[in-house]
Amino acid sequence: MIGVSDAPLSLADRLPALQAWYGGPVGQRVWQCEKRLLDHHLQDLFGYHLMSLGVCPFLPLADASPIHHRFAISPARQGAAVAACANLHALPVDSESVDVALLHHALDYSEDPHQLLRETARVLMPYGHVLVFGFQRWSALGLQHTARARMGDDAVATHDFISVTRLHDWLKLLDFEILKSRHTVFVPPQLGDGLRSRLQWFERFGWGAQLPFGSVYFILARKTVAGVHPIPARWQKLHLRNPLAALAPTPAAPSSRPHRSRLH
Repeated sequence: MIGVSDAPLSLADRLPALQAWYGGPVGQRVWQCEKRLLDHHLQDLFGYHLMSLGVCPFLPLADASPIHHRFAISPARQGAAVAACANLHALPVDSESVDVALLHHALDYSEDPHQLLRETARVLMPYGHVLVFGFQRWSALGLQHTARARMGDDAVATHDFISVTRLHDWLKLLDFEILKSRHTVFVPPQLGDGLRSRLQWFERFGWGAQLPFGSVYFILARKTVAGVHPIPARWQKLHLRNPLAALAPTPAAPSSRPHRSRLH
């Protein structure tokens, strides 16, 4: 952990500062780039349940998802936006019960990111998907965070920079298949709007070339291990009509939609 304090801040302690940062101009510029990726990829992921673990519960992370049941878990109470207040390293969720998990910088600010990733793998259904956002060390924003972190316990700047390569290795060890790995926010978000507008050509160039120093990286991965289920007894194979079947949640399923722009 970067910083001078021996006792790093917990995610619960950081939440007010992180929400204020995402509500400010720099955070909003980062969020617009992240939202573009989310809106593009979420609409192609289907199932019953979507779980969000993020550092800013008021952001509409899952609005573009067709999944009906979407819930957020946070280590601190954040109003109606959070379904449960819990330890993210011991999620109060059944194993193999979630179809899509969204980790919005949760690994950056986790006290034990590997355990958080293991918990995410545990609750995901076989062939479920995880979407991960993280801050990139070798970027204008990452270098600013490093400099600020060395000056003290800044709740936003002091965090782990988990490299894309390292995160790929962790995901593969947990039997995930990497489907997409992208960088975004190539123009430093600390710059003013006028200068940023003149540098939009570089944002387009960085995205097209996928330069490895965008301020944020994004990974989409799929859990590949099939679940192990006990062999049912012969009497259990009888098909009995369930009178409560009509009350069961309806899964989101693919439907025809108009052609949309390609986002690689």
